Amino acid sequence: MKPAKLVTGSANGIEVGQGKRRTRNTDPTKVSEMPQNGPKVQEIATLGKLFSDGLAIERLRGGALVIGQGGKEVTTPEFVHDGCRYKGAALDPSLEAVLPARSDPFGSVASLMADAEQAFAQLLAVDERTAFLLANFAASSWLAEALPAAPMMNLWGANGADSRAVNALASMCRRGLVLAQPSIADLLRLPPEFSPTLLVRPTSLRSLASWLSTVTNSEAQILRAGALFHLRHPVAIFSRAPIAGAGLSVPLPSDVGWRPLPAQERQELMDQFQSRFLSFRMQRHLEVKASRFDVPEFVPELRMQAAALGATLEGAPALQRRLREALRCADEDDKASRSQGQPAIVLEAVLASCHEGRPKVYVGQIAAFANTIFAARGEAIVLSDRGAGDILRGRLGLFATRRAAGYELLLDHSTVRQVHQLARCFGALSLLTPLAGCAFCKDLLQDAQPSSDIDNVHDVHDIHNLHVEGGNNDQ
Repeated sequence: MKPAKLVTGSANGIEVGQGKRRTRNTDPTKVSEMPQNGPKVQEIATLGKLFSDGLAIERLRGGALVIGQGGKEVTTPEFVHDGCRYKGAALDPSLEAVLPARSDPFGSVASLMADAEQAFAQLLAVDERTAFLLANFAASSWLAEALPAAPMMNLWGANGADSRAVNALASMCRRGLVLAQPSIADLLRLPPEFSPTLLVRPTSLRSLASWLSTVTNSEAQILRAGALFHLRHPVAIFSRAPIAGAGLSVPLPSDVGWRPLPAQERQELMDQFQSRFLSFRMQRHLEVKASRFDVPEFVPELRMQAAALGATLEGAPALQRRLREALRCADEDDKASRSQGQPAIVLEAVLASCHEGRPKVYVGQIAAFANTIFAARGEAIVLSDRGAGDILRGRLGLFATRRAAGYELLLDHSTVRQVHQLARCFGALSLLTPLAGCAFCKDLLQDAQPSSDIDNVHDVHDIHNLHVEGGNNDQ
């Protein structure tokens, strides 16, 4: 192995030098050597790291490191940065095989995504929308640390329909591992910094929700043997039917084919895309991390996934607009389902009181009005005062205060804003006909495109005119 290389971060590219004297390397394929009597540095074995100054390290198959910054990349066995000498960490051969062998220019975001989308469409015979979402997921797996949330997708279809999809994603995602549902203990045994993309065929749905929450939570840490571990992985779940809470739901056509991709074809796919996705990671992580892409009108879970997938496309506004449209149908389906639930109806009752300009409303009044809405929509549901209170507190985070006249919900400015935001998240149907002159409705719906799929919806304000309320003593 050649002597250690000295590399330091620079906003304008990679700088190299000897001792205290530094020189700019105008040829990114050459790295100056550090003298044997150079400064003492800390030895660090690494599998990859993203730095806040724009520098990026990634271990390649075979043990070398590729260093990227400012549009330039260098491959070297080791280098020094900020007082630390980095070398490639040892890796089990089975894990070594999922690493890229090199880094190649990715072109543009648009060209990379177009090529990946075309590959998925040809390999899986899926429609344009599905191919686009799969390409977006694969790209996001290479930048998971820089995203606001871990990408999560549920691909479902007939038994055997997922074989080729599993192979294709494993070949294009960063460090893709195809697993039966691994335990948290299994994941903790992986080398630090390996950070794979988990392609999972769950063995049990009972524990899947808590497992997903642990491995995709941006904040959760696990205490093990006196040390804190942070598990945060992109996850694709493969199943025969859609799984609630397992991320973006993507159906697979039954004619995808049960035969897996041949080993040679999988390797060719890896060689074609992983080197480009690696350069994509090296050069774009700061821009992606700084992204503020958001679709606030989406339901919370989908909004989180949209933010992650959209951040990956930062700098390509046409692709971000396409993503928004690709996810809109999923958002409408989710809202249509939520809109019939009891929390949405309770919110409609509170929303009507907000629109009447009331300073407060009692839980008993909310329950009575909710029951009127149920009856007007042909639902044989009768909600008790206690049931309404439980929904307000446990599902909506709205807390009523006990008074002599009953439990009172104060409708101050902050609460009214929260009620409107919750109503949008739960797909409350009354927001399809927002109240003219309501500043909160205007703020929420100025960019939204209401669905026209739901017919014969009674306007909640009309229902309220028919509802004969009790006095403030209703509880």
